[in-house]
Amino acid sequence: MKKREPVGYRIYRYEALSKAFKRIILEQLHQSLKLCDQFGITPDPATHEIRKCTKRIRAVYRLYRSATGDVLFRHGKTFYGNLSQVLAVHRISAAHIETLQLLATDKRLSINSAYLHNLSAEVEKRHQQLTHHIFQDQQADRYLTETLSAEIKAMAKKPLLSCDFHDLTPGLRRTYGQGKKSLDLAIQHPSTENFHELRKMVKSLWYQFLLIRPIWPSYIGLEAHHLDILAQRLGLEHDLAELDQFLSREGIGKDEMQLGLLLDFIAKKRLQVQKSLIPLAKRLYAEKPVRMSERMEEFYRIVMEG
Repeated sequence: MKKREPVGYRIYRYEALSKAFKRIILEQLHQSLKLCDQFGITPDPATHEIRKCTKRIRAVYRLYRSATGDVLFRHGKTFYGNLSQVLAVHRISAAHIETLQLLATDKRLSINSAYLHNLSAEVEKRHQQLTHHIFQDQQADRYLTETLSAEIKAMAKKPLLSCDFHDLTPGLRRTYGQGKKSLDLAIQHPSTENFHELRKMVKSLWYQFLLIRPIWPSYIGLEAHHLDILAQRLGLEHDLAELDQFLSREGIGKDEMQLGLLLDFIAKKRLQVQKSLIPLAKRLYAEKPVRMSERMEEFYRIVMEG
C-alpha cells in the first residue's frame, strides 16, 4: 500500500522540514485558489478564508526566515501582505455587520431597536455596494486567481531549502519576542494601534504553534488554544475600534443621541475586552524568548528525533 503524503498545516516527524515548507505553502495557495471560485456565491466567507491563508503563509515565512534568507523572506512578507491587502477593505466592511449583530444581542445595550435595525440595514447596503465595486468593477477575483496561479507555478519550481529545526527557532523566538514587546507597549499605551500590533503578533505565534504542535501535542496544542482565545479577544477589540471609527467618520444614523449612546457603549465594551485579555496575554508571554525557543528545540530532539 502506498504511503500517504503528509497534508495539513503542520510539520511531521518523518517529513523533512525543507519539504514541509514547500508543501504547506502550496497547500495554502491551492486552497486560496479554490476559494476564488466562491466570490460570486459567498464573497464574505471567501474573503475571510483567503486572508487567513495568506496570514498562515506569512507565519511560515517568519518561522523559516533563517533558512530562507532575507531576500526570500521579504518576498513572502511583501507578496502575501499585498495579496491580503486587496481584500482588507471588504473584510473590514463585513466585520462592521458582524460586530453590529453581536452588539444587538447584548442586553446591556440600551438604544432604540428601530434605530439599530435601520443602522444595520444601511451598513449592509453599503457593504453590498462595496462588494459589487470590488468584484464586478475592479474584478479583484480575476486578479487574485491570476496572481495565485502564477505564484503556485513559481513556488513549485523553487528548489528545496536546506534546514533543520535549529534553523526554525530564531523565527519562533523573534515572533514571541515581538509579541512580548507589543504586549508591554499595549499595557503602557492602550491605543488602537498598539492593540492591533499585539493582535498581529499573537496570530502569527498561534499559526507557528499550530505548525510545530506535533512536537508535543498536549502542551503546544493547549498553548495554541489559549493563543486562539487571546487572538479572538483582540479581534473583537479591533472590530469594535474599526466600527467606532467607521460610524464616527461616516456619520451613519441621523439620530445623534442614539448614535452617541451606541458609541459610548462601544467604548465601554472595548475597555472590558481589554481588561479581560491582559491577564491571559501576560501568562502566555511570561517566559523569556530564548528559553521558550530552547525548550521547543529540546521537545523536538526528544519527540521527533528520538
